[in-house]
Amino acid sequence: MGALSHLRIVEIGSSAATSYCARLFADFGATVRKIEPPQGDPLRRTAPLTPAGHSAWFAFLNFNKSSVALDPHDPHAASSLAELIGGCDILLDGREVDAADYPAFDVAAIKRTNAGLIHLQARGLTRNSPRRTRPSAR
Repeated sequence: MGALSHLRIVEIGSSAATSYCARLFADFGATVRKIEPPQGDPLRRTAPLTPAGHSAWFAFLNFNKSSVALDPHDPHAASSLAELIGGCDILLDGREVDAADYPAFDVAAIKRTNAGLIHLQARGLTRNSPRRTRPSAR
């Protein structure tokens, strides 16, 4: 039983930063559910690959988590995602960094029914970011 075993976390988006943050929660005992599109998280195809063709990077970032595949074209996917998020303590949202292909959901509506939800958003430095010219952004 870990120090964070009382926490339920949903991770969405295909961002290495978000995946690593969720991994740290999982390593300390939190229950982490990673939401993936039907074809799997794009990180699953990221090198380096094992001899069996699996991404070592994905395996490292997603150790101690479980995955749920949701098809954004399934009419029940949005309600399933809202239910998963509504029942969690923390939503780790990396869609702004790499949106992948997820069902649409309304965070504000979910927060009305789960007022204690903590919504953490990962943000990257994009081409239009005012900090894009800093050495740390390169």
